Amino acid sequence: MTKPTTYPYTAWVLQPSFKPKEVTFVKHEEDWSGEDYGCKSESGRVYRRVAIHATKTAAITFGNAEVRSMQLALDKKQESLNKKREALTKAAQ
Repeated sequence: MTKPTTYPYTAWVLQPSFKPKEVTFVKHEEDWSGEDYGCKSESGRVYRRVAIHATKTAAITFGNAEVRSMQLALDKKQESLNKKREALTKAAQ
C-alpha cells in the first residue's frame, strides 16, 4: 500500500492468527536510516508497509500467499527430515 497523504486513515492488517482486522493509523514511521517503514496505529503498534492493505480482500490475498510460502518451507523441511531418517535406517541395517 502506498503512503497516505493524510492521517488518520483506516486500512486492513492480518493479526498473528491471520484474522483480518481493520486498523486506524495515525502517524508515518521511518526506520533508523530515514527510509519509509510503515505506520503507527491508534493503539501504538507500528506495522510494516507491506503488512498494511487497502481492502480486506487484499489482506486475505496477502495472507494466502504467506500461508503458501510457509507450507513450501514446511514441505522442504519434511523432505530433509525424511532423508535423514532414511540415512539412519540404512546405517542401522
